[in-house]
Amino acid sequence: MMLLFFVSIFLLTSCGDNKEAAEEKSLASNAQSENKTDQPSPAESQGDGIVGTWKLHLDAFDRNENQELEGEERKKGVPNNNTLQFKADGTCRIQNMFNGTYTIKEEGGKKLLTIQRKKVEGEETEDPQPDKYYIKSVTKDELVLLVIDGGGTTTFWIFNRV
Repeated sequence: MMLLFFVSIFLLTSCGDNKEAAEEKSLASNAQSENKTDQPSPAESQGDGIVGTWKLHLDAFDRNENQELEGEERKKGVPNNNTLQFKADGTCRIQNMFNGTYTIKEEGGKKLLTIQRKKVEGEETEDPQPDKYYIKSVTKDELVLLVIDGGGTTTFWIFNRV
């Protein structure tokens, strides 16, 4: 009988300890998840929202050369195919074939995206010149870049997130 009494007390106290431990663990877990929402993710802190994989949907020409994509220019866009993948660590993949790095800087009130493709070993002796774009807009589903080519800007690249 005494043995049954001690076993009962042991079970009750150990169950209480487990319950308290489970509650403490739950509170700690909730605190961690609250802290995570307060801090930007690496994707948000590096990359200005472009981190992810993007598939080029349209080329649209800046017909009036005002560096703004109007509805009529978008409607006249030409289908195209290109893929860019931006990673939070500043590296990227171009066309699922080439490796590179990217940076985003403010320049004259505009966000300048520079993509530096690494040379293809055995085929190129130097890294090619970087590609430059103005980030016109970025949302959860769409990225619009204005291509800087030879110092001029004439083409918008409209990407959809994959």
